[in-house]
Amino acid sequence: MANEGLLVQSKHKLEIDVTPNSTPTFERVAKGFSGLDPSMNEETDQTAYLDGDGYLTTTVMGGQYTTTLSGHRYYGDPAQDFIFSKRFGLGNERETTYRITEPDGTIIEGPCTLAEITGASGDANAKGEITVAIHFNGKPAITSAGDDTTAPTVTVTPSDGATGVAVTTDITWAFDEAIRAEDVNDGNFYVMDDTGAIVAGTLSHSANQETVTFSPSADLTATTDYTAIASKNIRDIAGNNLANTEVTNFTTA
Repeated sequence: MANEGLLVQSKHKLEIDVTPNSTPTFERVAKGFSGLDPSMNEETDQTAYLDGDGYLTTTVMGGQYTTTLSGHRYYGDPAQDFIFSKRFGLGNERETTYRITEPDGTIIEGPCTLAEITGASGDANAKGEITVAIHFNGKPAITSAGDDTTAPTVTVTPSDGATGVAVTTDITWAFDEAIRAEDVNDGNFYVMDDTGAIVAGTLSHSANQETVTFSPSADLTATTDYTAIASKNIRDIAGNNLANTEVTNFTTA
């Protein structure tokens, strides 16, 4: 196998969403970075039990997967420029989505926070030294290489053929697994009325990346037929597409 053995660290592919408040745009985090230090940051409990003859038992109670990157400031690189634009941000201004493809093809993806952004520092005639720690928020979605070759499936609400649907209803697509953040856009998810006009609204993607919600900008029109579309271009984390475009027809009350 090509991805087997002692593989160099540069075989990692790190990507970050540089447009977290709109259609996702993933850029590779690589240019200028030379060091990668992952950590689970585990919280452990060590307890001595009566049957342990005085020896302790360790239980991992919690953790947070992080990667600390170090290197040199490369101005003009989209990923680096995005990271350093967040230096003075607080709260959710530091949050986005992070994806790691490991050398063996394992994919780790989920919401993250950019922390400990430092630099550029150094002597006048030296490259500017930088570091950033990228913290996954919660347990990321993990897809082992070669394990997932199955197309995702989706359940739509309102269901196909539904009638009497409230005009204030949001449309939701609930997948059986996480889907890629960059695929959540108005080219892949949209709603049309019975004239074929696109309904204005906003899309949101759940924290576990399994549910997409379309919220119309205004109430839907009463006693009107609508069609909700989820394109077959939508992919799960492993890159498997929906088997077919999901077409859902419903009628408002």
